[in-house]
Amino acid sequence: MIPNPLTSSTFSRNSPVLADLHAKRVSQTGATRFATCFWSTLARGVRWISTFTYASAIALLAAVASQLLGGSAARSWFLLVWAILLLFVVIGLFGHPMRWPAWGLFVGFWGVVGALFLIVLQALALADVLREPAYGTWTAWPLAVVGIWILVASGLGFGNETYPRPVDGLGILTAIGLLAISVATWAAPHDAIWSVGLVAVAAYCLWTGGVGAVLWRSKARNIGDVASP
Repeated sequence: MIPNPLTSSTFSRNSPVLADLHAKRVSQTGATRFATCFWSTLARGVRWISTFTYASAIALLAAVASQLLGGSAARSWFLLVWAILLLFVVIGLFGHPMRWPAWGLFVGFWGVVGALFLIVLQALALADVLREPAYGTWTAWPLAVVGIWILVASGLGFGNETYPRPVDGLGILTAIGLLAISVATWAAPHDAIWSVGLVAVAAYCLWTGGVGAVLWRSKARNIGDVASP
């Protein structure tokens, strides 16, 4: 019997070309398995992420209410809770369909870093280590990074079958609001920051409501379904 050159280990070892093809096949198989495992794990946790997404909106509204009522300590606590829950929202966006998933993965990594940095800053503010005006200046950076990640995820995936257009539109509006807060923190008076912040909070709460509904209905999907709109 003539050995099959694509399956024969002896032929593969003696043929550099076929050995290279075999190595590439093994490498692609390993990468595919890793990607499938990652997205399957994410899909199994989407309902938990959906719950955290709703909770983040509640925490942010509570922080705004505390600010209006003059409760600075309560505001700091609620902002810390919001920052922690925001991390899950940022992670959940990795499951958003995108036209160029490689760009999404790159920007999403920095979005996670920004969310983690925001948690640290909020913890320092709660401990009264970080105060104004340094607090506003430092928190503007991670808010801008998270805003860019939301903008990229909503923009690259706009018009996909999973996320309705109004949800992605609110995501873009939320991202613009976060970026506007960052710019206003550096260049605008306090009253302008408060006005921009209220608009951003409203957009964020509406957007997270839509994202939470989408994630709650989501089921485990194939890697191709997650990566492409």
